[in-house]
Amino acid sequence: MYIIVDSGSTNTDWRIVYNDGRIISATSEGLNPLFLNETTIGDIIQTFFKEEIALNLEKISNIYFYGAGIVSEEVKNKIFICFRNVLIHTEQGDECKMHIWSDLHASALALFGHNKGIACILGTGSNSGIWDGKNLVIQRKAGGFILGDEGSGAYIGKLLLGDYIKNLMPENLKNQLEKQYNLDYASIVKNVYNTSRPSKFLGSFSYFCKENLENDYIKNLILKAFDAFFERFLEGVNTNLKVSFVGSIAENFKEILTLSAENHGFQVGKIVDRPIDLLINCFKND
Repeated sequence: MYIIVDSGSTNTDWRIVYNDGRIISATSEGLNPLFLNETTIGDIIQTFFKEEIALNLEKISNIYFYGAGIVSEEVKNKIFICFRNVLIHTEQGDECKMHIWSDLHASALALFGHNKGIACILGTGSNSGIWDGKNLVIQRKAGGFILGDEGSGAYIGKLLLGDYIKNLMPENLKNQLEKQYNLDYASIVKNVYNTSRPSKFLGSFSYFCKENLENDYIKNLILKAFDAFFERFLEGVNTNLKVSFVGSIAENFKEILTLSAENHGFQVGKIVDRPIDLLINCFKND
């Protein structure tokens, strides 16, 4: 049995693949190691394995982990330790092999396989890189929701709330936003600066944008976010390569995303919400 894990800041997709070909699909909380400590990540994994899916840990031979926040060897080791602490008390604990890459690597492999292209993530966070068919070349670092993540759910939420607190959005939308989310300035500041998942909080407002997409203000805000993505992530990148996307933001706003891409000279290939099932096909093909 092996496990494929695709973890974002909000959710984690799991596929447990048995030797006889059976596949179990499941979802848990996000396991971004930049926002969560080892204890919290370990608790989520432990609860997921033993309570949510009641998995026989003795049978796991390999875990392939692709995750948001995998930016260094130190962070990789943090994830390794979290899984090892859960498995260490099993007979398989010393034999199970861990393979850890970034979520962008997963996206590139899922979107292009062994072909070349520009792989992009537009979910709670954002990222991009050039895939040469085997390896990933990162042009520009993502920066996270404070320093970057242009085009992401968190970025869209930041633009929306920024306009809200400065009273720069249409009055009817402002009133609707307040009523729907029970907002005030103090609660916004608290959730952004004093909680463990600020990007998830910001990204949650992308649902409001989807519900009100017919509003010109919202359309322009989404277009502004995607324009920032192309201008700051992909400026100067070879436009002869197709650009493809994974992530809920790409999927939910694909018409506006395609328009922004074309305005910046890019041809859009695939847009998929979650890459994990495409990843399984890559494993089968290899």
